[in-house]
Amino acid sequence: MIKQLTGIIFSLLSLASLAQSANFSTNLTGNENCGPVTVTFTIDDLTGVNSYEWDFGNGESTVTGTISGSNNGSASTTYTSAGQFSPQLTVNGSTSTVQAISIHALPKPNYEIKP
Repeated sequence: MIKQLTGIIFSLLSLASLAQSANFSTNLTGNENCGPVTVTFTIDDLTGVNSYEWDFGNGESTVTGTISGSNNGSASTTYTSAGQFSPQLTVNGSTSTVQAISIHALPKPNYEIKP
């Protein structure tokens, strides 16, 4: 009986770890924009997620936390220069996802006003 219960508990724990996902989304259309721009990152599915770590890929400090009450794991950072960035979300210390973000330089007008 104890062996069967141990097997069932192990199976349930295995399923719970499979349920966690590190997928995330941003407030950018197509993950690109002109900078400087503040980007908000949101965890897509909190199922099985207890803790998180955001690495924004821009040299800023990582943001870590525990999912609870009003803390849904969202975070934001400002990208101040143009470039390709690879923000990464790690959940529960092991599962991670990286996305590519493109921040473009602000366009410079190329026109002349004549009197």
